[in-house]
Amino acid sequence: MYLNHDSGVATFELEVPVSANGYQVIWPEVGKDGIASLDPISPHARAFLRAKPGSKEVLQRIRLTRSIWRDLVVVNNLLRVATPAKIRSQLVAFCGNYGLPYFGVGGIEEDPTEVCVGHLLLEARLLSEAIEQSGEDGIQYPPQFINRFNETACIRMTEIEGDMTVTVSDPIVAAWLDLKTRVLEPKPPCRFCGGLNVARGGAGFCSSHCSNRWHKAKARGKIK
Repeated sequence: MYLNHDSGVATFELEVPVSANGYQVIWPEVGKDGIASLDPISPHARAFLRAKPGSKEVLQRIRLTRSIWRDLVVVNNLLRVATPAKIRSQLVAFCGNYGLPYFGVGGIEEDPTEVCVGHLLLEARLLSEAIEQSGEDGIQYPPQFINRFNETACIRMTEIEGDMTVTVSDPIVAAWLDLKTRVLEPKPPCRFCGGLNVARGGAGFCSSHCSNRWHKAKARGKIK
């Protein structure tokens, strides 16, 4: 991504520590029998994403593309049609690619070693709503964005031999900054979940999950 796509003023990249062994979802056990009966994707369950025990962190540097905010849109869409297990796996995969976010329009995580599942789901919803409400001038930042941004140290700029690089250290910031530079052409909603479709090209589905589910349903005669 470039700060100015026409002139190429600066290159943006995401630099984050990522757990080498991956992540897991933890939620509190409740009930007399000790079984976790709360919905693990509900913000009220206070489920958390954490690195797996014994994990070592590996610093990753990623050139910003549409992938970060597209992945969050897919998470928001899956809430319509997917099982809790699928949504958990999607969130785990997100953190596996981009690390644990600590910045957010909907709030700031106090503990950098974990992130509340509800926090990440809220960011996915806010990003999706911003895209749905965007016009010719692109998306507009939510009112909370600037204050939240100013409260975090999550961006720096370097110059080497005339090449400017802006390094962002949080995937939520990266997603919003990249999305702000885009003018998105409206597309029909996903053919399966009916959610926002930001897939590349002329794809009719927002994700492989929805594509697979649609084709399976069609093969069984449930969709004409």
